[in-house]
Amino acid sequence: MMTFSVCLISVHPWQHVTHLETERAAQIAARLLAERFPGSAFSFYPGPDVQRPDCHPSIRDSALSFEVQRLIAAELVIEEAANPDRLPKWLAFRYRDGGVSAYRDHDLPVIETCRRDPDVIEERPIYARTLAPQDVLDCFRTGEDAA
Repeated sequence: MMTFSVCLISVHPWQHVTHLETERAAQIAARLLAERFPGSAFSFYPGPDVQRPDCHPSIRDSALSFEVQRLIAAELVIEEAANPDRLPKWLAFRYRDGGVSAYRDHDLPVIETCRRDPDVIEERPIYARTLAPQDVLDCFRTGEDAA
């Protein structure tokens, strides 16, 4: 099984937070940490992080807390049928003018901006490592999630 590193990316150099076993678990952790530490941005990447400096202990403690680990596990269980490979989640938005866009689930500032946009008429999840514009369009054309 591959390891994924979660990092605090709103500082330079990036700081290591924790390791998780799946890409989706790392993404969920990045989103939960961003929710708990407003103004900070978190992301993830494949492989163990042994070169970056460690983050502040309060961030590490939050990531390793029972509450965050329970929320990660619960979200993975809820998504199991739609995302058995535990791929990263994107949120796709369809606009009144027919346009579409998609952003990674842990990119909270842009997701919140889209959700407040009065021209957004629909939001759907897409589970994929990378997305092409056609994948996003297909998600809304077929009425199903693209994978």
